[in-house]
Amino acid sequence: MEKTVNRHNLSKPETFIKHLDELLRPQSLDKSEHIGLLTVKTANKWIKESSLRPKPRMLFGEFWFEFELCILFADTNVGKSILAVQIADSLSKGQRITGFKLEASSQPVLLCDFELSDKQFETRYSNNYTNHYWFSDNLKRIEINPNAELLQHSSFEEYLFKSLQQNHKRNRSKDSDC
Repeated sequence: MEKTVNRHNLSKPETFIKHLDELLRPQSLDKSEHIGLLTVKTANKWIKESSLRPKPRMLFGEFWFEFELCILFADTNVGKSILAVQIADSLSKGQRITGFKLEASSQPVLLCDFELSDKQFETRYSNNYTNHYWFSDNLKRIEINPNAELLQHSSFEEYLFKSLQQNHKRNRSKDSDC
């Protein structure tokens, strides 16, 4: 099913967002293509459906594009967390990191930090707890609330996933931010 768009109707933000949601929504409603966790289509059908969605823009050079899941991993104490914050800061401000392309404008970012305490985060981005680095208000940092009570009939992992989903919706971050 091909969709045509009257460009004059996209001038209102809510109309544009609705159209973008339609483009990003999986195109296939054919249940025979879905078997368990997998989706099987001809290569030509994948390309045709993909051509209806916007071209992903670079977020961190050729390493990370919009709509992609990015997993950052390496040995301990080599700077993964610092790099993650640097990338999040770049995206939230719409300012590229020297040496890497950024094609997207500033946007909301949720940074999941399940390692550092708030004080450790503060000291990392200050000069001995003074002269704090300024982050954009587009950047929201998430940590686990140690005082939260688990929901009945819910595992920690399920509750964490639901909480991440709720924060994603509330903060209007893009899918690949957390």
